[in-house]
Amino acid sequence: MRSPFSLILALPLGLSAVVALWNVAPGAEGAVPAPAGGIAPPAAQVANAPDLIVVPHLPAAARQRLLVAGQVLIDNPDPAGRSARVTGLRLARADRPQQALFATDLSLSLRGDPEFSAIGAMVERLPEELVGHRSARPDVYGPANAPPLTGDAAIDAWHQAVARLDALSARLGNGEAPSFGRADVQLPLWMVFDASDAPGTERELLLDVSWTDADGAAHTQRTRRPLTLLPPWRGVPPALAAGLPGLSLHAGDLHVHSCHGEASGACAPSGDCGAESLQTSGSFSYAQLKSQYQALGLDWFSATDHSYCINSEAEYQAIVAECAAITDASFVAMPDTELSSDEEGPQVGSDLGDLLCLIATSANHMGAHGITHRHHGGSPEFWGFCDGFFTDELDPFLGNIAEIRADGGWPVAHHPMDDSFGWNSFAATSGMESNGLQGVEIWNGAESDGLGGHVQRWVDWMLAGRVLFAYSGSDTHDEAFAFGANRALLMPGESFSLENISAAVRNGRSFVSNGHTLILELLHDGQSLGMGTIQTLVAGQTAPTVSVRAHYDFGPDTATVTLFSGRVGDASESIPCQSSPLTGSGVFECVVTVDPDTRSWYRLYSSTASGSLEAYSNPVFFQPGGCSHVPYGTLLGAPHVGNLSSSSSPALGAVNTLSVTGFDNSSTAYLIAGLAPEFSGIPFKAGKLLVSLPLALQVPAPLTGGAFDVVFQMPADPALVGAVVAWQAIAPDATQPKGFAFSNGLLTTVCSPF
Repeated sequence: MRSPFSLILALPLGLSAVVALWNVAPGAEGAVPAPAGGIAPPAAQVANAPDLIVVPHLPAAARQRLLVAGQVLIDNPDPAGRSARVTGLRLARADRPQQALFATDLSLSLRGDPEFSAIGAMVERLPEELVGHRSARPDVYGPANAPPLTGDAAIDAWHQAVARLDALSARLGNGEAPSFGRADVQLPLWMVFDASDAPGTERELLLDVSWTDADGAAHTQRTRRPLTLLPPWRGVPPALAAGLPGLSLHAGDLHVHSCHGEASGACAPSGDCGAESLQTSGSFSYAQLKSQYQALGLDWFSATDHSYCINSEAEYQAIVAECAAITDASFVAMPDTELSSDEEGPQVGSDLGDLLCLIATSANHMGAHGITHRHHGGSPEFWGFCDGFFTDELDPFLGNIAEIRADGGWPVAHHPMDDSFGWNSFAATSGMESNGLQGVEIWNGAESDGLGGHVQRWVDWMLAGRVLFAYSGSDTHDEAFAFGANRALLMPGESFSLENISAAVRNGRSFVSNGHTLILELLHDGQSLGMGTIQTLVAGQTAPTVSVRAHYDFGPDTATVTLFSGRVGDASESIPCQSSPLTGSGVFECVVTVDPDTRSWYRLYSSTASGSLEAYSNPVFFQPGGCSHVPYGTLLGAPHVGNLSSSSSPALGAVNTLSVTGFDNSSTAYLIAGLAPEFSGIPFKAGKLLVSLPLALQVPAPLTGGAFDVVFQMPADPALVGAVVAWQAIAPDATQPKGFAFSNGLLTTVCSPF
């Protein structure tokens, strides 16, 4: 899939324009770079100039006034074969046309040839399911508002376009001069937007390409590009920040493609990827993308080039090195992959991807995150994303999930409800309950599905018993653009790093939003359960009452918060409560009763009345438990006067509370732990130590009324399943023999929540 700004077509570019980039310091606000070679603002010849086709790959929106990398595609579609020489390129604000934002001399010869634009016009009429998300730009190659192709006509046109592109690529490979080229640009956003500009300010950019025709006559082709200043991301709500000083939010993208997936002229050392035959313009290196994401106010992304374009371990390790090179104290790049796989089991519908592969393949895509090496999924040859009639390019997705997990990674289902390369293996798909998928991409591209589409598929999977987190990805194959980002929460004391961001997102400590803040917190037995918690309840316990808190910050906007609740086996989710329209920041709270005998969950959704600003929290899951803390040594008598107990389940990821009572004559107690119980006890003072030595833990705790609670969250590390911890409490007590009081022991055996 591609971003809303991706399409402008794709043809193997035999060469790239070599341009001189301005070396302007971002701090030099107000400085005006002098036009290279004295390129002046265009004069009256603009209106009468013959048309080249100029396609800017520049940001459409920004939050930060930084220096941003861009690219311009230039095509000469002259049907008479007359050549053109591009001599310069200039960017300016429409309201300040005399002041250049960027200018450079070029010497780019373009042969006149209508084939590139003819193929482009054909591709513009294809449905987005065949070419990725359609460009938000007006059609540039064919007539405006040409009727879209559908059905068999669309499939035939796709095959024709690919065949014509392949033929044109072959001619270029044999030395034919191209009709098109591209130039890199640098856009100083501090010159586009003034420091006093308010969010919502829109500037129109003028992109002027100077060129001479075959007769030596000079022309200038002007293209206009709007650019909007977005409001800043809403931050941690003040009430939550007051209780958790140092809590921070970090916006990022889990689905990003680069020039490593180009059909021609791919980033070294990647070879050209013929399987991406409609992707050759507007792709960027990860270093260039970093500048674009930072301008959008994001500080991390996941590099997810197609597995069929990454053809060797060396190519994957080159991406690892690129990500490491651009990761610093202000930005994190994760080296991952978008892995193509065969579908398995009964299929829910079909998609146009099946038709592209001539019914030889039904394939899906998944994000392979947290991996350490290349994972095979197709080949870079033409149709390398398909199994052929006599070849087997793809592996079944269940095996690929197992391999990702074995590599220490976590897989995410991409664009599950898309009409091309969606995820149709509904029944065969498992979630974390079976060490399957970690989550689902509920937001793909610039626009959300509201409560339908990808979101509904996620919910349907949970109703069918899957445990899955919600994620988002722009899926850009070109420039970065505004979308519903993953907003990861780092807890107080957690530094901004690849390891901590990856852990927060992996564990569901994030929400999806295109601007607003929406953080879910549940209070269970007085303890806080954050997003992504899988809270295991002891089977058969009384149904607990839980307070649900929605911490929100909508700024000047007005939005409504909805709490959704679901239970495995139900036909749909329910809505326990919904707020009235809210503005600013605050806490919306309601009380619910949890069914302890059925897997259930709670999640939040917020939206403005227009639906233009939305946020989706990750859930808190409740899981019937299969293990509990077991008391022992309860009949020893004085000085064993204290009581140590827990109604929690020691399952991975669950929040546990250990409660101590009965130390009525003490002000301080000590919770001690060993890695094994001592059922017979080790004599100590007048009592017995019921935990093994040496002690693994010793924690002092002040007593209130002879009691205290210790709260902790079990790590979500599967390697801990079966681990044993023995607990006991001891307190100085002058009324007991030899001055010490003891509790019973409590045996904890860590279990899986599922």
